[in-house]
Amino acid sequence: MRAKISLIFLSGSIFLLSQNNCAWAQNEDPSVLTRFGALKASSALNNANWYQLDQKARKALSDGDIAQAEQFWKEACALAESSNNVYPGVVNCLIGLSRLYHDKNNFGESDRVYELAMRNMEGLVGRSAPDYAKQLPDLAWLYLKHGKPDKAEYILKQAAKTNESAYGSKSNQYMESLKEYANFLNNQNRNNEASLLELQIKKIEEHISESKNNTQSDMQVDQSGQSDGN
Repeated sequence: MRAKISLIFLSGSIFLLSQNNCAWAQNEDPSVLTRFGALKASSALNNANWYQLDQKARKALSDGDIAQAEQFWKEACALAESSNNVYPGVVNCLIGLSRLYHDKNNFGESDRVYELAMRNMEGLVGRSAPDYAKQLPDLAWLYLKHGKPDKAEYILKQAAKTNESAYGSKSNQYMESLKEYANFLNNQNRNNEASLLELQIKKIEEHISESKNNTQSDMQVDQSGQSDGN
């Protein structure tokens, strides 16, 4: 049974904004609109009240209005909870709030809220599900920035293992997990280990590229055969 969230955890003091940037996720979008629980808009999402507030919260956070963003996310969490929308509703709103608390230098609350999101996710899909693993890289980022590299490494390995089991050792999903882990290793000056992973990543990239080229060649042959038949 999943843990019910409580709005009590959302209370807290206002802290000064941090200028910290991601140390190893080089492609992080400073506006936090592409990660940390952000979702691509769809007609179904656009009609959800919690999602509308979530979008307002992300815009406010991007604009530097932390207090307004926090209020929007509190309301979004409450709406998602009341409609029993655990994922993406509750989970994604909590993850957004976790980033907000990081930006306020409230690292303890940042970790706690993200962990609460993951407990909700685990209760819904289990730890071995790809949807669970999808949420782990940003938590690793937070752990690293909060001085917990051992925890960061553990969950990056967990994400890679889950994606390998779900999609295979030559999949794009597994490759992306390895890239995250390699970035972490480089950040920790464990360059030899990172180099080994990068070689593995290159082999997977070559396999994916070769498979794509073979698929395109097969399609061309099929189209040619159909034309000859006509």
